[in-house]
Amino acid sequence: MKKAEIVADQIEQTIVGQRWEPGDLFGSEVQLIARYGVSRAVFREAVRLLEHHGLAEMRRGLHGGLFIRQPEPAPDRNRLSRDDIHAAHAQIAEAIIARDGALARHRMMTHLEEVSAAGPRRPRLLRGEPAEPVVS
Repeated sequence: MKKAEIVADQIEQTIVGQRWEPGDLFGSEVQLIARYGVSRAVFREAVRLLEHHGLAEMRRGLHGGLFIRQPEPAPDRNRLSRDDIHAAHAQIAEAIIARDGALARHRMMTHLEEVSAAGPRRPRLLRGEPAEPVVS
């Protein structure tokens, strides 16, 4: 385990164990570097890990420091992002290409270009009902 991961884990355990509240100042960069006995580079990598996990954020300025974040609501698992959809299309296309060769590749790439140009659509619920654009 890297030093930054160890520091991020220690900070997380402190936040959870002591029940810090969102918006609380955990400490300034200088204070925390001294408390954990690491270099500035290691500390900043630990902060990036904490920010990535949504536990804390570093704010700059006179009254800056490491602040506890409000947890993000759990993502809606039934909703895919545009990137997720494009990645799934690409995986399907590659599987078909591997199976059927160049003609299938040409057809699939043409289809993907048309789908991308049209944007996301909701599936038809009833026969003959036109698809509706997805509103985000």
